[in-house]
Amino acid sequence: MWRAVTVALTATALGISLGGAANADEKAMRKAPGCAANRWCIYTNANWGGAWYFARDSDRSLKNNNASDGHSINDRGSSVWNNRDNRVVRFYTDNWNWNGRKVCVRPYTGIRNLARYKKMNDAISAVLVNQTLCG
Repeated sequence: MWRAVTVALTATALGISLGGAANADEKAMRKAPGCAANRWCIYTNANWGGAWYFARDSDRSLKNNNASDGHSINDRGSSVWNNRDNRVVRFYTDNWNWNGRKVCVRPYTGIRNLARYKKMNDAISAVLVNQTLCG
């Protein structure tokens, strides 16, 4: 009992909120790769680097979408991020009907290096955004 009170009093005296650490981490995580709010993002390099492409909705084909370097983002993604509220994002290797290999990314998370995940590096061609759980 005394230990809990001491910890609480010490935290209060230092100006630390015991419940605030998760909120600060969550906010930092949402901003970590620079992906805009309510967007999914593809980066041409691992660790959310290189040229980038941000979008909000599903896209059956990335062939005509240019990354920040002016070149198509199709089959160039090496890392991805989902900065959408309450929506999962599935990244697919085949376009038009969302076929082929896929990875599912939950809200406010990403994959740092697609080369280590289902051989998806430089293979993303379509994106599906919905509320269905990853599984």
